[in-house]
Amino acid sequence: MYKLPGEVGTISGLGLLWTSLSGAYLVKGLYQAVTGNGSSKDFDGETGLLRFTKRPIRRLFIGIGLNGAICVAAYNSYCFGISNFGWLQSLVDYVSNPGSTNSDELSILIGSTLLFAHTQIRWYQSVYINILSAQTTQGFLDWLAPHLYTICAGITLLSEAPALDGSGRGWFDWSSFSWRHIAGVALFALVSYQDSKLQCQLAKLRKNRAGHVVSEDHKLPKGGWFDYTLSPQFFTEILAHGAIGLTVGFHHSSWWLCSGYVTVSQIVRALGRRQWYQKKFEIKQTK
Repeated sequence: MYKLPGEVGTISGLGLLWTSLSGAYLVKGLYQAVTGNGSSKDFDGETGLLRFTKRPIRRLFIGIGLNGAICVAAYNSYCFGISNFGWLQSLVDYVSNPGSTNSDELSILIGSTLLFAHTQIRWYQSVYINILSAQTTQGFLDWLAPHLYTICAGITLLSEAPALDGSGRGWFDWSSFSWRHIAGVALFALVSYQDSKLQCQLAKLRKNRAGHVVSEDHKLPKGGWFDYTLSPQFFTEILAHGAIGLTVGFHHSSWWLCSGYVTVSQIVRALGRRQWYQKKFEIKQTK
């Protein structure tokens, strides 16, 4: 817990992390707007100090393990009364405000399940659908932030959840069931389906009619949501986190700070990609 100046109050380590990452992306966005460089260094494959190859598969595999473990801990503690997760609760307390409970057990169970599913979907897309260019690189911030997200997103869900002390609700206590849970799951399912269609659409740009990869060049996508915006896949990422936030509740401030970071970073990435598309393909219309 960190004390802020004046009467602002205190902020947890997780809150400080997400706020700092959001601020870093805001600075990056301003730099892009002033210089007009956008993502040219990334797409042009610039190498050098603090430049990294874009390979998310290993990171997402780690995310599956971490978020899966958090799901197991939550279900065992809340549904089966198992209290062997003191180590995890100690870690959560260390990076959050201990005793701050702004969500109920059912909401956390649903939210952690959606986050686990989201990580699995992203991993599946990276392995079996996406065709990444070997030349594309990324800067230090774009490399570091997703790694921190992978490690801390699941812990963020637990940071304002009931303690994992085994005094759970059991399987059949649905007293806290709300419209939020139905709306959140429905939105998540719809967004995930649409995002998978977008990823397949992008992959087809680098394949021939037989389904073989014939190019790693960047091409201008058209059709569907791409007729309205150049990078709708970033919008679906924002909506997916909003859906999880809907299930855990509007008072779960740590998760909404995490969602805020996702929103800012995806907008900055989308604007940077738009600048690059406009230069490469001489796009005159505004999307």
